[in-house]
Amino acid sequence: MTKPQEICQEMSEDGYDVVIFGDENHPEIKGVKSYATNGAIVVTSVDEVKKLKLKEKIALVAQTTRKVEDYMAIATYLIPRYKEVRVFNTICNATFENQDAVDKISKKC
Repeated sequence: MTKPQEICQEMSEDGYDVVIFGDENHPEIKGVKSYATNGAIVVTSVDEVKKLKLKEKIALVAQTTRKVEDYMAIATYLIPRYKEVRVFNTICNATFENQDAVDKISKKC
């Protein structure tokens, strides 16, 4: 079991609404979502999150390859609006490093 799968299972069993930032059709997300015993909601943007009816306790995880800025935008939207929001850093370190490298290279071009 991967760390995001463990998080989804534990948080779902503890009564949290599990929100997953990622592509619903991606094999990683299908696997992670399957561990949320009480279900999970997959979103790709803040606009999608705004349309949700969520409980007061939310657990937020991300596909390991998503942009951290987009993930943070979702977290920033949720945190002031709900009683408890647990944000888990499930974006892998290689993704952070690759995104940072692309950013630096793009500024040189």
